[in-house]
Amino acid sequence: MLGRQQIAGLPTAISEIFKNAYDAYAQRVRADFLRDLGSLIIRDDGQGMTNEQFVDRWLTLGTESKLEGNRPPAPIGRAMRTPLGEKGIGRLAMAAVGPNVLVVTRSNTGPTTAAFVSWRLFELPGINLDEIPVAMIQLDAPAPGPSQLLSLINETAQFAESIAERIPDARGMATEIRSFPLGVLDRVQHLGPPQYSAGESGTLFLVSPTDQTLEADLVDTEGEPSHLVKMLIGFTNPLEATPDFQVTFWDRGVDGTAEELIGPAGFWSDDDLKSADHEIDGTFDQLGSFAGTVRIYGEVVDHSWTQRGRVSRTKCGPFRIRFGVMQGAQRESPLPPDRWALLIRKAERIGGLYIYRNGVRILPYGNNDYDFLDIERNRSKGASYYFFSYRRMFGYVSLNTVDNRALTEKAGREGFQENAAFREFQSILKAFLVGSPLISFDREGNRLTTTSNVVRS
Repeated sequence: MLGRQQIAGLPTAISEIFKNAYDAYAQRVRADFLRDLGSLIIRDDGQGMTNEQFVDRWLTLGTESKLEGNRPPAPIGRAMRTPLGEKGIGRLAMAAVGPNVLVVTRSNTGPTTAAFVSWRLFELPGINLDEIPVAMIQLDAPAPGPSQLLSLINETAQFAESIAERIPDARGMATEIRSFPLGVLDRVQHLGPPQYSAGESGTLFLVSPTDQTLEADLVDTEGEPSHLVKMLIGFTNPLEATPDFQVTFWDRGVDGTAEELIGPAGFWSDDDLKSADHEIDGTFDQLGSFAGTVRIYGEVVDHSWTQRGRVSRTKCGPFRIRFGVMQGAQRESPLPPDRWALLIRKAERIGGLYIYRNGVRILPYGNNDYDFLDIERNRSKGASYYFFSYRRMFGYVSLNTVDNRALTEKAGREGFQENAAFREFQSILKAFLVGSPLISFDREGNRLTTTSNVVRS
């Protein structure tokens, strides 16, 4: 119940599972949707879990995983990561993806643990938690063989059948559990890395059947990217630094075709920003004042800005902003026509201002359906006055847990809580984009000009 009702949708649930891989110091996490089997495989090359960790943490609610003593140490030669998971949302989000999950996890210090969880058993009335089995085995191989997997499924299905007389709904669950696709793990070796050979750590989740809304979330509509792409693309921020965590999502059709929907190549790059017609790059300090540069075509000027009436330290804290802007008409851009067209098409699909904390995206910011800065709302009032548009701009706002601790996410990961710090953060950005004439048209010459002095909007 917690997993389903705290999560806005499947893309958010999958995002939480990716965050768990990040917390496990994975360098890669990969999702493969197998349409022919209605199954989703998510695997990472993180530190994995021992049998004890799986039972005491993954299968236990309310663990203090963020306490310093409970956090896994960083691998040798790697920097510590600030944990992203919270309240066990990632593991509970599995229930939103599908009713049954096979978990296979291996740490560097122990054997492989495999477990089968049927979430629907926890919905049944009239039984207690200690009655519900979580079938588990330990093995030396990287993954369970067919007979071992069958034993996990049989144990769970037999429990559902044993209570079917007093709880009729359990009978249908038993049938569904026994239909779990046994041969899916054999296909993993053909799907690309990460792979699990002897001694390698990592975790694999096989969810089947997936919730029927997953296919709907993968459908592009009227030139717009799918809901899943909008929510998961740009999971880490390549515009600020080279991420040490790579996320990919593959859609594998019934006919054997495969399409990479989420991956590094599909998002914005530093070259894209440098190719934009205009670029703004700078930081807002503790007082909410901006200092940085504005590039208009090839001319770079220093720029500063202070919001009118602001004299006290902000609650939201300092942050960085960097974004590029494209001209709406090719004749107004110095770029070659093919390069301009490529960036415009990309901006129309995935343009926007993304928000990152510690280099990982905060949902749903960046999604052009979520206009939290009223950019498109203002644009509709008058394009001649309101210059910026989500479909012609792309970039990011960078936060961190030290400077911006007052910006806290909602329990269901649907953006920041609308507390005083968030309202202040929102107000500063709105005023910066609307009130300060960073970029304005010279009506006579149809050329762009900048204002480089302190502007009090």
